Amino acid sequence: MDCIEILATSEGDIKTRLQHAVMTHLPMVEIEALPNDLKPLYKSIYDRLHKKDPTYKGQTSIEATMYRMRKKTASEIAKDLWKLNRILQERKLTNDWTEFDT
Repeated sequence: MDCIEILATSEGDIKTRLQHAVMTHLPMVEIEALPNDLKPLYKSIYDRLHKKDPTYKGQTSIEATMYRMRKKTASEIAKDLWKLNRILQERKLTNDWTEFDT
């Protein structure tokens, strides 16, 4: 299951699905491997998911952030993940890796 599939089909509210999706798949993404025009979008997603510091031993920054996050914010991050995925998939299908505005 990929990140977008988890967001779309897993059980739970958007915060639960987003946390599961990013904790499973976001660590596998290396920002250096992304085209330059997509790095700001990825960094924005990453930064919003790591906004809070852990409050207890064993808690991750993502868990701390998701605990305090509003559903609207989680939804906005999920939309940006979908957008990033869509652009990458389109480029893969067309083999067009030129940069363009996101």
